[in-house]
Amino acid sequence: MATTHDATYFPNTAKLLEEVKMEFEKGSYRCMEDCLNTYIRKRRYWPMIQTKKYFGKSGLLLLHNTYKRDDVAFFKDLYEEVRSVVLDLNAADGEHVVVCLADKVPDRLSLSEYEMNYLSEADSCHECLEGTMVYVYNHNGDWYFSTSTCPNVNYSRYFHPTKTHGEMLDEVLQTFYPLYPLDELRTEFTSKLDPNMSYGFLIVHHENKHVMDYTPLFGESYKRLYHIFTKDKNTSAPVSVMIDNLYYPKVFASPKEAIQSLSQPLTYGIIVRQEDQVYKVSTDEILQSEKENLGNSNPWINMLSIYMQQNPNYHINDYIEKYMADKKDELILVDSKGQEMVPVYVIHTVMATLKSMLFQFYSLTTDYDVYSKKYTMNKDMDSQYAPIIRFHLAQLRHLQVSVHKHSPITEHTVNHYLCLHQTLKNIRLLIHHVATSEYVLSSRTYDCFQSLDTALQG
Repeated sequence: MATTHDATYFPNTAKLLEEVKMEFEKGSYRCMEDCLNTYIRKRRYWPMIQTKKYFGKSGLLLLHNTYKRDDVAFFKDLYEEVRSVVLDLNAADGEHVVVCLADKVPDRLSLSEYEMNYLSEADSCHECLEGTMVYVYNHNGDWYFSTSTCPNVNYSRYFHPTKTHGEMLDEVLQTFYPLYPLDELRTEFTSKLDPNMSYGFLIVHHENKHVMDYTPLFGESYKRLYHIFTKDKNTSAPVSVMIDNLYYPKVFASPKEAIQSLSQPLTYGIIVRQEDQVYKVSTDEILQSEKENLGNSNPWINMLSIYMQQNPNYHINDYIEKYMADKKDELILVDSKGQEMVPVYVIHTVMATLKSMLFQFYSLTTDYDVYSKKYTMNKDMDSQYAPIIRFHLAQLRHLQVSVHKHSPITEHTVNHYLCLHQTLKNIRLLIHHVATSEYVLSSRTYDCFQSLDTALQG
């Protein structure tokens, strides 16, 4: 499975793959992808790390983490190594399993935090712009374009409701090669690249913005591609390469110069590299804006995210007043009786109901002994629930014996679990499950689930 080379340069990933291989050989799995997915669930790495398949490419898999979290201490080294790693699980013996590896996620710091606790005169600093990273690499003669969490850039989008990052990339490439047809742009671009290298590029586009609008700096309808890194595919070592037509982040002569740049208008941040750490540093104002507004093109996803932050000083209505003041009427939902429902009511009703449901199901299936620090599970009762419910009950049991040992889990613990230990995607899946199932709920509560489920998919 993993080669000596993989073990040298990607030790944690290589160890994971060797363990998965042993499971595969003694199990009855259909393929290695299924075995890996089962394994990361058994070890409780999922949903903190997740996988996505490359459609039509058997064995090729994207393994990625879910950015910065506070619940991954028990596998921190592996978690940080797999920010976004492409694996060929069907690689022949002696061939590299790790196809492409992204940079680790930088620790996010405010300027004051960096200056007080981390600043060193030996720091290497360069400009950081707001945009979307695209990874480009060649495998078995084919070139791939992916993002950190999506194997195909053509299906990746976030800040724009319809336009994908693949379309934005092509718009940039059209400025490089105006005489080429659309379907030849990427072929022409990759003809300038080395298949033995993997590349990281940043799309900075006028329709892909969150807290930064670079129009005064770059002009109307700006679209740029920045070259962030080139790595040797075999060693993951950085390689210094210049590519025509691309932009490059400004490199600062000293940390002092980098810090001074943050006082300039239209400056998003700086990247600081130390011997074994990488930091992304921005002003308090930038960080506050990112916390207040997730930036998704769907405001309901942003509002659900705010609710899950459980910030006593910033609520859904604050978001509406600041970012949706001219669209308040569009956020009003209507129940089955024609009565209006405001966002705060809908989201709180749904989340509070999920909390109560999971706590009830947990109480019916699980008994915890505070003296032995062990639980007993009613397997017959547990088996009656849908797989998605059983997953969350299993997560709560693990939380019980690993963190909440002192007493049985309460509704407050379940609320903390849902809001602060689950991904938005998992909560959306749970909402969809309840909205499309036959649970005993009041008609008003059921209307909230159905309306929110529809709004989150909009």
